[in-house]
Amino acid sequence: LRRPPWLLTTSPSHHEMEANNNLRRRKSTFTRRAIFYNNNLEAQIRILSRFRPYFTNYILFVQTLVLVISLATHSYAPIDHKPGLESHTSPGPDGSQQTIVRNTSGNIFVGVTQTLLIRLGALYAPCMRRDERVEAFVEAQQQLSEGLGCCTQSAGQYCYVSTEDDCSGLGQFHNNSVCYGPKCCVEPETWPGCVFPNELPPGEDFDICRCEMTARPCCTGLYGECSIQTEEQCSFLDGVFHDNASTCAEVDCLQSICGFSSFTNPGIPDQWYRVLFGPMVPVGVLYHLLLLLAHSVIAYPIEQAIGWRRFSILYMSSAIGGYCISTIFTPYEVKAGSSPALYGCLGAMFVELFLSWKNIRRPTTQLIKLILGAGFALMIGTLKYVDNFAHVGGFVFGLVTALVVLPWQALGAWNKAKRRLIGLGAIGALVLMYITAVTMLFTGQQADCPLCYDFNCIEYAPGMCDKDEAALL
Repeated sequence: LRRPPWLLTTSPSHHEMEANNNLRRRKSTFTRRAIFYNNNLEAQIRILSRFRPYFTNYILFVQTLVLVISLATHSYAPIDHKPGLESHTSPGPDGSQQTIVRNTSGNIFVGVTQTLLIRLGALYAPCMRRDERVEAFVEAQQQLSEGLGCCTQSAGQYCYVSTEDDCSGLGQFHNNSVCYGPKCCVEPETWPGCVFPNELPPGEDFDICRCEMTARPCCTGLYGECSIQTEEQCSFLDGVFHDNASTCAEVDCLQSICGFSSFTNPGIPDQWYRVLFGPMVPVGVLYHLLLLLAHSVIAYPIEQAIGWRRFSILYMSSAIGGYCISTIFTPYEVKAGSSPALYGCLGAMFVELFLSWKNIRRPTTQLIKLILGAGFALMIGTLKYVDNFAHVGGFVFGLVTALVVLPWQALGAWNKAKRRLIGLGAIGALVLMYITAVTMLFTGQQADCPLCYDFNCIEYAPGMCDKDEAALL
């Protein structure tokens, strides 16, 4: 045949009808297991080898590259199922030895921390659109800058921003301005970001404008926490050190935590494109190995049968739709990986199974296998970093998208009209689903559903799901 037998758009010839009848007993157009249900093995192999899996290979190459670079350039998160505490002693802003404590988030998949996943492009709703709770949290952090001054030491040689109580007995406190604050500017009303004069008047009052700062703002956590730390302390806290600022009021910690790219307007998150890059970010080595196995079993056979163009639409539609649904229900969880796309491919297999039900030998057995596979994936989705809402959303979007992109076979006018009607209905449903999901996501509407976190992450061991982090907001 010069074209796939399921893409007949005109009345078939006698020879084409005969060839099609020989393939009526095949299980599916895209599963390798179909060869066991098809007497015409040679014809089935020709179908399976029709296209090369360019898109799947590209996806796996990018995911592997991101994983290797992230692990080679950053430290591993503790391989643990729950968060822990680590302490570190180093010189503080005043020069004395201080012990600080940080929360460590474990990664059972052998990968990097949550904060680094966010900077690599993982989905995180506060980085994608404005969130009232996060904005209130950031504003409360910035208000802590009120009442601060500059604490100078060693006759004005060293300084750092602090409260009067923290500076008492350690140095001289200047309550009229922070270090390198408005008092040091040519035009004080333009601070921060003002121009400093070339020469400063003599006297202790201007020591705050020529001292060497020992501590600066450090952004840590997931919601934009800010504190004054030394560079060594900030590095231990896995934070972002701002060596060009003196107070937390001068920095946008949410932008620092999100990283990836700058917000178009300062202070207004707009990284909507994370829905495109999130599927390319693997959360760890073990997770990536599971994805490689799943792609070889599910993705490769589908793309080999329908081609990379159709498959790329199915894959990305499932991934984007699944992550939109997930972000609406659990906006404060970090999400990464291509599991929603694979779940969409699984949905496409359900569609193909039901459309080819009469042509399949023992279809009930195949249905049970698909249901067991879907159930196993749901169990994996109850672990941290793997999102069950993304799985369910990807499955639903994959079902509908499959009705649009899967190739079909019509041997009569009525069958042709029926399949076209189904395709048009699926396009309308898919457009409506995307409009609803995208509108809810980027207008800040979210499901007030505490139990949603239980569905998304089950605490098989105490502290496994970090539910206290979401409670901060």
